[in-house]
Amino acid sequence: MVKAFFLLGLTVAALFLAGVAQAADTYEITVTRGKDTTGKLSCPAAGISDAACFWKKDKRIPASSYPGCSTTMMASKGYKAVYIPDVQGFEGIFIHQGSGPNASDGCVVTAKDNVEKIWNTIPRDQKNITVKIVDE
Repeated sequence: MVKAFFLLGLTVAALFLAGVAQAADTYEITVTRGKDTTGKLSCPAAGISDAACFWKKDKRIPASSYPGCSTTMMASKGYKAVYIPDVQGFEGIFIHQGSGPNASDGCVVTAKDNVEKIWNTIPRDQKNITVKIVDE
């Protein structure tokens, strides 16, 4: 009987630790948009705070919280990127490298080194990122 309780206790402890590990494996990226085509991107896990980012003014995705995002490769351009699924009115939206609003077609673009930092920090294709798009 004591052995059964001991094993039960180990199982509960293992489940608890698995839950803690799962919670630690989630990430957040925040894009704070200015009035026009520029804003700031932050990803604390990757050590990025207020990095410049861009988009086309006439193709801005809705401000919202987008869970289930993931680091992945953009098949169309071969870029390392963060995929943002389920954006109302848009398809194929990413955070990817670019140097200004003309590099965007609805996507959020930032310097290549910012995308590299995110890519090197967050495991691929895990749907473990929430991207928050907020307007100032």
